[in-house]
Order: sequence, then C-alpha cells, then structure tokens
Amino acid sequence: MRNLLTLSALAIAAVLTCRQHASVGQELLPLSGTIVNGIRVVDIRADRASVSPLVIVVAQGERVRLVIHSRDIIHSLRVDAQGVDVTISPGATARVDLRADQSGQFAMVWNACCSPDWPALGQLVVLSAQ
Repeated sequence: MRNLLTLSALAIAAVLTCRQHASVGQELLPLSGTIVNGIRVVDIRADRASVSPLVIVVAQGERVRLVIHSRDIIHSLRVDAQGVDVTISPGATARVDLRADQSGQFAMVWNACCSPDWPALGQLVVLSAQ
C-alpha cells in the first residue's frame, strides 16, 4: 500500500519539462527504453512482487513498443487512455505497440494482486512535443 501511495503522490506531483526528461517530484527522469528502427522499445519485467519500471517516459508523437515479460504468474496491464488491455501468461512475453499521440500522464493498471506490496498502479508519461 505504501508503494501505491508513494507512486500516486509522485504522479500527482509530476511536472512535464522538455522532450528529453520528465521531472517527478525532485527526480529528473530520462526517456525510457531505447530507439530500435524508429520505435521506442521499453522492456517491462513483472513478477509476483514487483513491476519494473513503474514509470515510463516517452515523447509525444513517438511510436512505442512495450515488451512485457511475466516471470512467474499471469499478469495483465491496462492503459485505458491508449486502448491497451493485455494479459501475459507465466513465463511469456507480450508486445504492445502504441503511438504516444497525446501528452500527459496516464495510469498503467496492473491486475495481478499477489502480495501486500503489489504495485497496482504505474504511470505512462508522454512529454509534450513543444
């Protein structure tokens, strides 16, 4: 629960800056992942007690590929603002492609409650193209 409250506080305090970084609280976050053939690829690792990374930062207008690895149990991810709703089987990898058309902060909801510290909420931050 503490992780959820901390993440929620960070999400509320997030301030978008330039195209290269987002500022969340006091922490400056770089763009997530790497560019492969013109697509920003972000690897996400999920297991029964954690998800990494919880905050994903991309630039508006980018094509984004989330590569989600489920290490041990079924996980599902929803990002309503992007039309993402995917379930990943244990030991499997899912690939989700999207375009970051709108700037803003969007909730990433992880639906697999396996421990009291389960990070049920993540954040997709899309930086303005300005």
